[in-house]
Amino acid sequence: MNKKNRILVIGHRSPDTDCVCAAIGYAYFKNRLDEKQLYVACAVGKLNQETSYVLERFGLEPPLLMESVAATVDDMHYSKPIFILPEQSVLDAIRLIRNKNLRILPVVDADSKLLGVLDVLKLAIFYAEQLDIEGLSADPVRLSLLVSALQGKVITNTGKISALSGNVFVAAAQRITISNRLEQGGIAILGDRTDVQKDLIKAGCKALVITGDYSVSKEILELAQQHGVLIISSPHRTFATAQLVNLCSPVSRVMSPQVPVVGIQTTVKEVKEHILESETRCVVVVDEDRYLFGIITRSDLLNPIQKQVILVDHNEISQAVPGIEQANILEIIDHHRVGDISTI
Repeated sequence: MNKKNRILVIGHRSPDTDCVCAAIGYAYFKNRLDEKQLYVACAVGKLNQETSYVLERFGLEPPLLMESVAATVDDMHYSKPIFILPEQSVLDAIRLIRNKNLRILPVVDADSKLLGVLDVLKLAIFYAEQLDIEGLSADPVRLSLLVSALQGKVITNTGKISALSGNVFVAAAQRITISNRLEQGGIAILGDRTDVQKDLIKAGCKALVITGDYSVSKEILELAQQHGVLIISSPHRTFATAQLVNLCSPVSRVMSPQVPVVGIQTTVKEVKEHILESETRCVVVVDEDRYLFGIITRSDLLNPIQKQVILVDHNEISQAVPGIEQANILEIIDHHRVGDISTI
């Protein structure tokens, strides 16, 4: 049954037999009349000995214990979010955010436990601050991931390299300048400059990324195979290729590990407070083990969220279940004096 169609039938605080039987009887009556809603008999607190005896004597299920009718995360409607793993690339995250029209992307481990979030603003800052090519020493990149990001292909890999690490640079300067800049095991991005390609291979370069879909000469191919140098062909120009290499950084480098979390019993009021204080303008719904359930953003709070309630055997706020001010009272069934609660 949809949570929107669940209606709580509940008596006063410190429930006695009178209000418990009224809740059970009226919930049964309403369920017989209305097949579109589910009416649930509830009680505020533990039942006394007399009431427990009566229910047992007539074989009736005890009512659902309800401490408050304030709206909680459990009353909200949120879909399980799309997520990403920390070892996936920033480029993977960007494509996912663009294709699925997301603003927030949770980051989880292999067991779907929350590690952090990635938001559009954080990605924009990361991209804007990339003024140089990032090295791969701290975060080696799988060869398959790099080739996929570049939409390129491996020309030769006699060294059977499966992951790339080390200094990355664009070989666009004079030959002597490039030679001085080269570090052993470096990764060079360049075009169809055969002379420079030859220098880089002989100087101990680990990998060459040839841009612009330029063909590699037979001489360079044989030399690379002799030295175990990896050659990748990229269809993009040098500038775009360098940018894509940067975007192969893992999501763990860019994500925000500090994110407000809530449980399914957190009140909507608390959720609003957390979202207003959050830099990412969201909260993530998790269980006690941080297993990911969902994500709530400001737009999820635009429509009012209330529990649907029918009150029996009382009609005063001082006697009612806590949180009654935040609930939508549909009906009041009572035989006492008129109190201070009313329906719309």
